[in-house]
Amino acid sequence: KALLESSELYHRAASEFGRHGINVTNLDMDIAAMQSRKAGIVKQLTNGIAALFKANGVTALQGHGRLLSDHRVEVTAADGKKETIRAKHVILASGSVPIELPIAPFDGQDIVDSWGALEFTEVPKRLGVIGAGVVGLELGSVWHRLGAEVVILEALDDFLFMADAQIAKEAAKHFKRQGLDIRLGAKMTGAIAGKTGVNVSYEDSDGKQMLEVDKLIVCVGRRPFTS
Repeated sequence: KALLESSELYHRAASEFGRHGINVTNLDMDIAAMQSRKAGIVKQLTNGIAALFKANGVTALQGHGRLLSDHRVEVTAADGKKETIRAKHVILASGSVPIELPIAPFDGQDIVDSWGALEFTEVPKRLGVIGAGVVGLELGSVWHRLGAEVVILEALDDFLFMADAQIAKEAAKHFKRQGLDIRLGAKMTGAIAGKTGVNVSYEDSDGKQMLEVDKLIVCVGRRPFTS
């Protein structure tokens, strides 16, 4: 959300301010400063949670938990030290992680998940996004506003199928007007990272297709984090 706000302000300065008589010369986006602001917001939020824990008498143990028998939990800290605690009630709430596709394994550099897409240090010239869900659309919007040419591949034929049909139809108009190249019914069949970028293969109603991008974001959902 922090990156959405920053990219929107930049986009408005570049495309809308002139209509208000506000002339901006030598407009430039400092990606490092934008990322630093985002990191500061994240730190503020996490520190706020820590403060809430302290104020309410909650003890936080940093480490990996493993459920044992008899209402016990084993906690392994980063240094390998183990601790076992016991409680009448144990809640398992380990969250989720991005789904990785075998045909497009994450390399943390050219093929990334939604987390990796938040850490780009420069604007990709051509960006591919797999999945036109909420996360894919948000990330595509961020980097397109900052100057990337964005192509989004969605395997389903319907745009935002989980949303109200009228809202989805209206949203599609806005995203396309923004300049996002959204290709529905386009199922990715593979992605290979090379020296000059990522070669993405996919199939649509016209048959087999190829797409070359500098970076590829895979946003096809999340799975429970149980390991």
